[in-house]
Amino acid sequence: MNQALGPGPHSLWAQVCRLDTESMHKIRVMYDSRFFPIEFRHYFADLIEMPEWDAINPDIPSEVENAQIMLQKWLEAIQRQIASINAQDFLTQYKLIEIMNTIQNEYAARPLELVRRRKEVLANEKQVVTRYHENSSVETRGPLQMEDETIRATLQDLYSCTQKTEESLREAQAAQEYFVIRYQEQLRYDHEVRRLSQEPEHQERCRQYMAEKEKYDKELKARAGAQAILRSRGQMMEKHKEVIVKIIKVHKLVLEKKLMAWKQNQVLLFNGGQNDDTALKNIQEYCEKLAEILWNNRQQIKRCELQKTQLPISSPDVTTQEPELPRFNAQLTAQLSSLVTSSFVIERQPPQVLKTQTRFGAQVRLLIGNQLSIHVNPPQVRAIIVSEAQAREILIAEDSAHHLEGEILNSVSTMEYNSTSGILSANFRNMSLRRIRRPDKKGSDTVTEEKFTILFLAEFHVGTNELVFYPQRIPFSVPEAVEWHRLRECLNMKWKAEVCCSFDLSERSLAYLGFKLFRGNPFSDNSIVTWAMFNKENLVNRTFTFWQWFYSTLNLMKDRKCNKHWQQQAIVGFISKPDCESILCQQLSGTFMLRFSDSELGALTFAFNQAGCVQHLKPQTTKDFLVKDLNGQCCDFGQFMYCYKQDGKAVPKTELFQIDSTFEKDAPTHDGYVPVQITVSMDDRNNTSRSPGFSSPASQLPHPGISSF
Repeated sequence: MNQALGPGPHSLWAQVCRLDTESMHKIRVMYDSRFFPIEFRHYFADLIEMPEWDAINPDIPSEVENAQIMLQKWLEAIQRQIASINAQDFLTQYKLIEIMNTIQNEYAARPLELVRRRKEVLANEKQVVTRYHENSSVETRGPLQMEDETIRATLQDLYSCTQKTEESLREAQAAQEYFVIRYQEQLRYDHEVRRLSQEPEHQERCRQYMAEKEKYDKELKARAGAQAILRSRGQMMEKHKEVIVKIIKVHKLVLEKKLMAWKQNQVLLFNGGQNDDTALKNIQEYCEKLAEILWNNRQQIKRCELQKTQLPISSPDVTTQEPELPRFNAQLTAQLSSLVTSSFVIERQPPQVLKTQTRFGAQVRLLIGNQLSIHVNPPQVRAIIVSEAQAREILIAEDSAHHLEGEILNSVSTMEYNSTSGILSANFRNMSLRRIRRPDKKGSDTVTEEKFTILFLAEFHVGTNELVFYPQRIPFSVPEAVEWHRLRECLNMKWKAEVCCSFDLSERSLAYLGFKLFRGNPFSDNSIVTWAMFNKENLVNRTFTFWQWFYSTLNLMKDRKCNKHWQQQAIVGFISKPDCESILCQQLSGTFMLRFSDSELGALTFAFNQAGCVQHLKPQTTKDFLVKDLNGQCCDFGQFMYCYKQDGKAVPKTELFQIDSTFEKDAPTHDGYVPVQITVSMDDRNNTSRSPGFSSPASQLPHPGISSF
């Protein structure tokens, strides 16, 4: 055999060749030497699997030219291979000539059937390969991977069922046409019998008798043919019923679970979540296959209705499901509408905070790609900005969309289809908010509580304008309350992303955040956190909210003067004052701890064990660290000997805080001035002796004093 023959190492057929005996038997049964020889599949695997043939739709008559091109290229490839084979290898040469003649004779007049046969062959092979891998690697797959494989297997099963139903529908159409011909013959014989019956008794008696007998035979055959057609219709409806049930199930799994999970992950991107491009790619794969299956089944239902109209027969002996056809059509149309509108997503979100006269961008995407031929007449997408109340009105009455709360420049874009990536999207690169009208402020509402949204409006025409869909989503679908465990995960994610650290907040830190948020009341993972608790109501005996306090500490740790020490876990941070004192009392004298202040926004408090008594220095803010950074302050305090870290260990201060060696007291000066260094010291004039664990009033806290030398 010539070396050019056979599959490539990464082809689907190469995977087929590695299957076990049982799976290979299933593959062999699929092939017919008359319609698609298995030898041809083996010798020209790479040619058959070329992706350019996937774009040809065998159900569209206008694709016949592309199908002829494919057929011609296949025949030419076979001819080139025959010419390259050595004369001694006459058996292979003879086999290839036989394959070429088979394909040419079978498909020259109907090349679209070759396209259909190719799709069926590859689809069945993929199904067998997928099931083989499912059975051989169940233990190594995670829940998400198994879920994806379940969706793919279901879609493949639906595709195969749709193809079989298509074959049955064509056979039913042929049977119906044959029945009509026979029925017309029966009518002709009826007319002949009536004519003979009007002739004199003595004439043509024998002919009349034979005609009546033949009429009776025709009636029996016609009645049997009608019953067969009715049974076929009933069986067809049962198949469609089963398919629709499966479609609804996988449709719900793809849109309500996979797509919603991706949208939730996209929301978390603003809080430090990771973008998952693979998930969106998989979802588009599912949506494309689902769109094709939905459309083909809907067309089949319409053809069933047409067959019923063309031949309206019924029989009490055969029960049919023909009244179900309109309901099936409505179900499939509803599923198709939901798929198109739900798969219109915002791939790249605009910023959460918009400023007037500032450029920003966004990108929307339709996840059905080139299915349903929407990309042939690309739709336009328009972006508008509306308030929360107005967005809800738009969902009810579209004519309210022209009373807008603001104006966006460059707000219209046409969707473009990228044939390489298969993505149908519209990119808004240079939008700008020209103006915005704010509603009158009510009560205690602040400007930060005024919510606006950018709506992307479009209409999608499917099937030569047979169907028109308008994507709609519920705006401001932000819950007023969430469980504590969900908020806790989000706060941790936000902190890690903003502070750029590789470790999570400790359980003690998260427990303290919950203590602050619930105002010291008992709570559990499922306790509810309201928006008022989070960022409207002030903390107990404070003039700021929980979010204001948390966000201020976040900004403090983002500062490069403090960030390094957070990465070293030298800053314990989120811990209550009593817990801090309880820990330090058990440490050596001179041990200190850095924690976030409860009373001031964005401030660090130094607490240290001084001969068994815990002292708290006045909180230091970013402004204080601009005068003397955290490293320098810790080095200046001679009372600090050991630093208590997040991991519960107390280490020598010198391991974490180093004296700045760039300053030298005896450095010569060239301008005659004496160099100056700012140092921090502790002012103990207002300090009183305290027992261990006792917390003094804020007015008596020792505070750092600044001295110059």
